[in-house]
Order: sequence, then C-alpha cells, then structure tokens
Amino acid sequence: MGISAVQRRPRWTLALVTVAALLERADEALLPAVYREVGAALGASPTALGSLTLCRALVQAVCYPLATCAAARHDRARVVAAGAFLWAVATLLVGASGTFLQVIGRHVLFRAVPSTH
Repeated sequence: MGISAVQRRPRWTLALVTVAALLERADEALLPAVYREVGAALGASPTALGSLTLCRALVQAVCYPLATCAAARHDRARVVAAGAFLWAVATLLVGASGTFLQVIGRHVLFRAVPSTH
C-alpha cells in the first residue's frame, strides 16, 4: 500500500523547511567568503559589508515572530512556499543591485520575508 496524502503532507513540509534552511545557511556563508570581490564591485569597505550582514540578521530576527504567527494561523506549506518565493525574488534583486545602498535597501525591504525556522 502507498502512503496517503495525509501522511505525505508533513514529510513535504519538512522537506521544504530543510531545503530552505540549507540554502539560507549557504547564503549566509557566501557573502563573507567574497567580501573582497563584492566590496570592489560595489565600492564598499569590509566594515560596510559587515553592516550588511548585521542588517540582514536584524531584519530576520524581527520577522521570525511574524513567521510563527503566520504558520500558526495558515497552512504551513503555503507559508513556506510564499517565503521561498519572496526570498528568491529578493535574492534576484540583490544580485541585480549596482550600488551598496541598493543592496542595503533590498535586504531590508525583501529579507523581511517571514522565515520558517
């Protein structure tokens, strides 16, 4: 016998959350690894790039309670899917940024996506 849809749902949600967490950790490790190149391209000092990392962490810390509320009131898989979609849009926009101020603005604006973990 196969696994019913009711049994697959928690596994699917767990898989989405796990993949999102892995990708987020990779994203967090990537910027410090390429500070020199990013700083040269954006005309930013290592201190300014460190403030970008701090800004990202602060925005996420503020948004975690929002994600908790959303997951408690709505379907968790949809909350995860919406967060992943908005995270992808944010990453695309940050990648297309030409100045350091654009990067900071897009991090603050779009990284406010409720995270799922």
